[in-house]
Amino acid sequence: MSVLQPIDLLNVSEGQKVSGLILVQSHTKKPEGTESKAPLSGVAHYKGRNMAFKIWDAQLQRLFNLNDLSGSILAVDASVSKYNDNLELTLNRINLDHGVTNPSLFYRSVNVEEVFTQFVEFVNTNLSPNALGILSHIFTSENLYEPFKYAWAASSMHDAQVGGLMNHTLKMLRLAKTLCENDPRLEQAKDLLYLSIIFHDIGKIREIGQGGTYTSISFVTHRILGVELLSRYRNMIIEAMGELFYYHLLAVVQQHHGEFGEPPTTIWSQIVHMIDHLEALTTGLMDKLEAKEYRVHNGHKAIWVNGTSLIV
Repeated sequence: MSVLQPIDLLNVSEGQKVSGLILVQSHTKKPEGTESKAPLSGVAHYKGRNMAFKIWDAQLQRLFNLNDLSGSILAVDASVSKYNDNLELTLNRINLDHGVTNPSLFYRSVNVEEVFTQFVEFVNTNLSPNALGILSHIFTSENLYEPFKYAWAASSMHDAQVGGLMNHTLKMLRLAKTLCENDPRLEQAKDLLYLSIIFHDIGKIREIGQGGTYTSISFVTHRILGVELLSRYRNMIIEAMGELFYYHLLAVVQQHHGEFGEPPTTIWSQIVHMIDHLEALTTGLMDKLEAKEYRVHNGHKAIWVNGTSLIV
């Protein structure tokens, strides 16, 4: 007996009939008595790509109305169509009893151990003994190593994958190192710059859960959660690096979103924000391309960003 496999949403095409597994990211419910008069809608996820689905059949709509199937794996027969230039699925048959329970089949992932090895090599090579001591003590005391290795950087915008937070952090560290190597003024502050980058998104470990879904405490944001974590080690950080270093570190964690959050009040908050923004935008563009989130116009692939069409 063959084991059902996920439908590869990255490689489906208009008019195709497909069968297999989908992961329901979210779905609507319809008011009782309105089944089949309009489609019930939802979103399926596969390795970085979100694809809308519709259900017209009244019995299948009732199944979704009676159950919260967000996060569920379904075996389906479906057809692929196009609406407003976007591919979508129409679900014609659904089976909940298929025996597959592992959602990681549907998620993108970095090579976690390889990236972690590179991260460890970077901090061991580039941090001073005092800065490395702070990092090691906090990560050990808070049991952060495993969560940091597997956490997502975002739910959809960039590095939305297993290991995405660590991957995003390492790329930022490498960008910062290039700047430091070409500007001795930055080189003198590299401990602050590197630790700020490592801790700037550390709150995402508690903000974003499995599959990139936000947790029940995400309303306070990862920035507040990061400040909360660092404040538990205030005395240790001040003893090792000084009081000003500690408060600069807090400022970066709180203000690294720049104009999209609390405006930076220090040069280090602004620098980390610019590095963060560059890395996130670049990775986000490549993620969109990989997930085929583009339109074809006049023979060219184009990705829409902030209302602008960017030719690939």
